[in-house]
Amino acid sequence: FEVTVNGRKLMYPVLISETVLGETLQTVLSTQRKIAGLDEEHFTWMCLITLLTRPGDGIPSNYILQENGKLYCIDNDMSFFEPVVINKGKIDILFASILFCLDHQLNQNVLKQFTSLDFKFILSKWVEKLEQREAEYNALFSKQEREQLYREDATNPFTPSLLYRPGELATLASQFHLLQYALQHETIGTPIQLLDHLITLLNPSKPTTHVGPDVAKAYAKFSHLSAVKQLETVLNHDIKHSSL
Repeated sequence: FEVTVNGRKLMYPVLISETVLGETLQTVLSTQRKIAGLDEEHFTWMCLITLLTRPGDGIPSNYILQENGKLYCIDNDMSFFEPVVINKGKIDILFASILFCLDHQLNQNVLKQFTSLDFKFILSKWVEKLEQREAEYNALFSKQEREQLYREDATNPFTPSLLYRPGELATLASQFHLLQYALQHETIGTPIQLLDHLITLLNPSKPTTHVGPDVAKAYAKFSHLSAVKQLETVLNHDIKHSSL
């Protein structure tokens, strides 16, 4: 929308999203670790998708639990994070998802369905839809407006364009393929066991692409804590509010 201040026209891009009804996990997990009535088929799909999108902000307040037992993430802007970084010789975990702190089993029928998916077709169609949406968003702003919005606030730039690091889609495709292979050849029953198969192709500070064991070990080490405290300890910071 546009406003005029002291004769100067100012423009503010606003994203309006459909409301998702339910309780936040922040509220639900204040009294329990295992969620009564959770749709474990849907939960399993969410865990698989989360592993592919590598969130950096999958905290409880960003998830809604609906009355039908399905969980939905309502804030996905911090996706495709590097799962780990090496900081002064120490491994810092950046992969952040409360789903991997919940005391629930994975649904084996869903895992079997996942192994039969045509990941090349799915990813190509996904990219095609993203490009279509990018064109729609870009059409809302002139070139001059896009440049202005991107440059006027160096700490919080705005762009309607897709921003991918080189190699990001290759990483996504490789993760999809590796996850299917692992599920075909191993028995995986818990979310933390899924984490063991997390990879990265884009982290120069890590000598191996297979970073999953580091992430899984960190989540498993603190699994005796409450779900919220477990994630806070893994990430080494408070998670009451979104990082952005």
